[in-house]
Amino acid sequence: MSDFLHQLDSKILAGFLEATRDAILIASTDRRLVYANRAAQDLLGYSLEELLQMDVLDWIAPPYREWVAERIRQNRSAEPGIYEIAFVRKDGSWRHVRYSILYLEIGGQVYGAAIVHDVTEQVLTAATILARNRENELYRAMIDILPDFIFAKDTAGRFLAANAATATLMGAGSPEDLLGKTDHDFYETRIADRFRA
Repeated sequence: MSDFLHQLDSKILAGFLEATRDAILIASTDRRLVYANRAAQDLLGYSLEELLQMDVLDWIAPPYREWVAERIRQNRSAEPGIYEIAFVRKDGSWRHVRYSILYLEIGGQVYGAAIVHDVTEQVLTAATILARNRENELYRAMIDILPDFIFAKDTAGRFLAANAATATLMGAGSPEDLLGKTDHDFYETRIADRFRA
């Protein structure tokens, strides 16, 4: 297999690097890019010419800059792995990325080659879910402190939601103990049937 890779024409290799949807960035230890594929240019919003003039740290989001600078200083001694950081695009917007890095020695010079995958949508989705969960917890806390009986049932009469006052009235240990149950689980049939009438 390695013989095959050695025989690959540089044009074919360049074609592979340009065809990938992930950003490929190759930088020297002085933090200067020597290569950025089209996906990297699109991700960062800069032309190749602009990127080649920049310090790598110029487009690393501020909270990650020192950490990335230290990783570059460590170069080969840094632990390999997959990392998540954020880039700052030319327009000032942030893109959350996951990357892995490989250190190469070419002509006595060490380069870091990063494969970068944009995970901004996943990060934003996770943040939205977290925010909704917090909202739900807030609503839940507000409903639970009300002395009124608040509940929701499906068409079969099963509890879908209930507050603490309803749970206490029903003799349940908690509102969660009501979920999926009907009035028949708590009252005699003749009484429970009247709630459905």
